Amino acid sequence: MATILQIASFIKDAYLREFGRDIDQMSLHKLLYFAQRESYARSDQPLFPEDMVAAPYGPMSLEVHAAYKKGKWPEAASDAFSPSEAEILLSTVGYYGRKAPWRLSEISHGEISWKNARDRSNPDLPKVYPVMLKGDIRKDGMKILWRMEQAKARYGRYI
Repeated sequence: MATILQIASFIKDAYLREFGRDIDQMSLHKLLYFAQRESYARSDQPLFPEDMVAAPYGPMSLEVHAAYKKGKWPEAASDAFSPSEAEILLSTVGYYGRKAPWRLSEISHGEISWKNARDRSNPDLPKVYPVMLKGDIRKDGMKILWRMEQAKARYGRYI
């Protein structure tokens, strides 16, 4: 299983190829979350083992935040990912990468995993962000899977 930093590097490279510019940090965190959610929807398995936290603007990885600040990224070796994992990452970049960072934040605020984590936050420790539980991210993925199945039943294909 790839690490979140390897996946972030893959997303950064794919975003640059797709849109011709570097991805901003806020969008990168949200795309990581959406890829994790999509992995649960497609395979009922996580894409990466690391946790994400519920920051005020949506899901965030503390490891990726630190790497972004330092500008240090591992190589995004394409052989580190199975074809299905690469498909999840590329489709996530293609679909969500077109959206503005503030819109990605809005979307993530509607997710069960972000809401539940924020409900557990401590107002006395505003800079300590609660962990988004993988079981809750899985629930978000199952919600997406249900929507995909409804579209397939209605239109004869996933949309």
